[in-house]
Amino acid sequence: MSKRVSHVRREALPWRPGVVLEQTECGRPVGDRPVMSRADWSVVAREWNELTRSYRVARMQIPAFMTRPNVCGTCWDTCSRWPSWERIPIRALYRELDAFGWYPTGRDAARMCQELWALGRLATDMPDRFGRLVAEFDLGYRRSEVFGV
Repeated sequence: MSKRVSHVRREALPWRPGVVLEQTECGRPVGDRPVMSRADWSVVAREWNELTRSYRVARMQIPAFMTRPNVCGTCWDTCSRWPSWERIPIRALYRELDAFGWYPTGRDAARMCQELWALGRLATDMPDRFGRLVAEFDLGYRRSEVFGV
């Protein structure tokens, strides 16, 4: 009997407090399937990467019985490909915007436009506060990790 795989719950953008997406990273509804958070997935992925790296460093072949942890493969790949908001916000926002295509239509696209207009208005209405907030997020040591420079 095979074990049921865990899925990773998709996270909402940070300016949508209280919104819990009832969807996994692979696009399935949460329903009654086992679900983990993206933070939990990060821990599992880090441990798996360290284990496989130790095999590569020792120039040993990874045994066939060692498979990735019991996480949905599509969820795993999606989480690997699309970083979280906390890690690289540009990629997280791009993922949301890319879903609308070139000609956004529908209720979700209209909501996203409203939110982006509201963020722009907040920045123009309070330029001093906006400038201070931008300065608080100095990347420093993470600049090369995030932007490759």
